[in-house]
Amino acid sequence: MNQSVTRHLLLLALCFFAGRHAYALQVSFASDTLYACAQEPFTLSPSVAGGSGGYTYLWSNGETGSTVTQLFSPGFSSFWVKVTDSSGDIDSASVMVHILAECVWPGDFNGDAVANNYDVLFWGRGFGNSGPLRPQAHTNWIGQAAFPWTHTFSSGTNYVHADGNGDGQINWNDPAAILHNYFAPNSASGLSPIGLPGAVPLTINFPAMPSEPGDTLTVPILLGNADFPADSISGIAFSVIYDNSLIDSGSVHITYNNSWMGQQGTTLHVLDKDFYAQGQVDIALTTLGANLVNGYGRIADISVMIDDIIGKRQGIEMVRIEIQNVTLTGKNGQLIPVKLLSEGFLISLSADQDVSAFAVDVFPQPASDLLTVTWNPALRPETLDLISPDGRLVKSVQPTSSAARINTADLPGGLYLLHIQNDTQSLYRKVLIR
Repeated sequence: MNQSVTRHLLLLALCFFAGRHAYALQVSFASDTLYACAQEPFTLSPSVAGGSGGYTYLWSNGETGSTVTQLFSPGFSSFWVKVTDSSGDIDSASVMVHILAECVWPGDFNGDAVANNYDVLFWGRGFGNSGPLRPQAHTNWIGQAAFPWTHTFSSGTNYVHADGNGDGQINWNDPAAILHNYFAPNSASGLSPIGLPGAVPLTINFPAMPSEPGDTLTVPILLGNADFPADSISGIAFSVIYDNSLIDSGSVHITYNNSWMGQQGTTLHVLDKDFYAQGQVDIALTTLGANLVNGYGRIADISVMIDDIIGKRQGIEMVRIEIQNVTLTGKNGQLIPVKLLSEGFLISLSADQDVSAFAVDVFPQPASDLLTVTWNPALRPETLDLISPDGRLVKSVQPTSSAARINTADLPGGLYLLHIQNDTQSLYRKVLIR
C-alpha cells in the first residue's frame, strides 16, 4: 500500500472516532439542584443529546417516560434517570429536588392567584424590604419555589410574593410582573365597606353641560372632600366601568400629574390597564413603604373621546361611567370605608342641537331638602321630571314661570337626572342628592 493511501485511511479513521466522540449519548439536567413548589405539579425533563436515537428511559421510581411529573412535600427528593439509545449505548444523570413551601406566581403579590391592580397595594406596603433571592427566577406565569422572607402582610401572605422579578428586593423593577401577567379585568366586588357613615367619597366629576360626539373629555377623579377627607391612607385600587359603544377605542387614558397622594415615580406608584372590549379600566395608586398621606380632591384625571355617532342615535343621552371594585387601605392594609357617587356625562346626539341655548341652572349641588331650577323664559318647559339612578320617575313638576322648586328631602342620595321637556326640545341636567 503506498504512502498516500495509508494517509487517507488514517484520516478516515480519525474522523470516524472523532464523530463517535462528538455524538456520544449524553444525559443531563439543567442544574444539579432544582427547586419545586410544595404540592404543585413539577416535571423533571432531562436533556438528551447524541447517540443513535430511539431512546428509552428508566427512572429511579420505575417510570419509563421521557419526563416524570410529581407532587412533592417540603424537603428534598433525589432522582436519577438512565437513558439507552437504539445501539445499546447508556448514559445516566441524577438531580436533587429542593421542595419549598412558598410558591410565587410573578405579579400575584397578594396571593389571590391573579395579577391585577390590587397587587399594587401590597407592593407599595412592602417597598424597600429585602430577602433571599428566588431560585431560578423569571417573570412568566408559572409557580416558582421561593424561600420565605422574614415579614408577612396582615393577610398572612409572605413578603416574598411582592418580589416580582425574584432579585431579593421589593423595588421599582417589580410592578412590571403585574402588567406582564395581567390577563383579564378585575372582576372582584371590592373589599372596602361601601356607604358607611363617615365614609370617604370617591367620584368622577363630569361637566353638567352636554358634550358632542368627537369631543375629548378630561375630568378629575376625586377622593375625599372637605367634610370627609381621606386620612392616613396608603393606597387605593378600583375599576372604572364605561359604555364602550359611546367611547372611542383606545381613547381612555389616566394621568396623575396633579394627584394629592404624591408625585408619580418618586413618592407614588401608579398602574392602569384598559380592557376596552369589556368597557373597563383598572386603576391603582400606592404610597411607598409605611408612608401614609392625608388629603382630599383630585387623585387622577381620566380622559375619554366620545365616538362619532351623530345620525346613529338622536337626542341627549346619559353616558354612565361608574366606579366599582374599590379597595382603600390605611396603616398595615386596614380597609377604609368608601362612599361611591355614581357619575356620568351628557352627550348630545343631534347635529343641529344648540347646547348653548340650554340656559338652565340647577342648585344647590348636592341638594339635601330642596332643589331649585331656573331657565331662560324663552325655553318655556312644559314638564320637569326627576329620574332616579335606576331609571324611575320619582318627581314631576309642571312649571308656570321661569323657576321651579322640587322637594328632595324624601329621596335617597345618589345621582339623578332632571328631564326638561318643551314642545320642541328635550334636555337633561344632572342632580346630585345627598
